[in-house]
This record gives sequence, C-alpha cells and structure tokens, in this order.
Amino acid sequence: MNKEEYLARLAELNLPKSEFRVLSGGSLLLHGLRERTEDIDLAISSKLADELNIRNYPCKDGRIYEFAPDVEMMFDEGLSTYDEACGYVCEDLKSILAFKKRMMREKDLPDIARIEEYLAKEEI
Repeated sequence: MNKEEYLARLAELNLPKSEFRVLSGGSLLLHGLRERTEDIDLAISSKLADELNIRNYPCKDGRIYEFAPDVEMMFDEGLSTYDEACGYVCEDLKSILAFKKRMMREKDLPDIARIEEYLAKEEI
C-alpha cells in the first residue's frame, strides 16, 4: 500500500493514537523514505491489547499477533525510540536503522541505504 492507502487503513482501524506506535516499514513510509509497504506493524500498549483481546488472535514467534491479514501487533516493550510523522507516533529512523543493521537481511539493504543517506543530510 502507498502512503495514502496506509493512512486510510490506519484511520479505518479506529485505534486511539495514544495507545500505539507505527513501526518499521510503516514508519519509513510515513517519513517519506519508502513508496510502499505490505502491511501495518504496530507496537501497542497493554491497555489497548486488553481492549482488543489481542491474546485471542493468532500469534507467531511468541510475540507478534495477527490482528488482521494486513495488521500485525506486538506489545510496546520500550525497545525503540519514537518521533512523529503524519500525525502518528512512529518508530524513529535511528531505531529502525539499528534493527535493520543487526538483522542484515537482503531485503533491508535498500532501507539501510536510504536511512543512512537521509540521516547524513539531516546532520548537515
């Protein structure tokens, strides 16, 4: 989905903005560093998890819940830092970069290059 589709889908979910954080590809999309992303990854508060009965949804890797075919949720464990983009609290670029560098998956290499280029320009 592109940025407009992503924002529309987030709005459709009708979740309280104060109870979730946009992660990874969605954050890159909202920051303008990606053209598309395939799904929505969210870090959610315990309060929202309880309201959604998230533990009743399919779980993979023991921590990622499939809320919908295009929406995955995990508990916000405070491992990332956040900023704002397009009116949403999003995982910040330095946190995403650190994660992607740890993983060093082939699919992450373009994101790593874009983030590093963006951050280098921002420091000037």
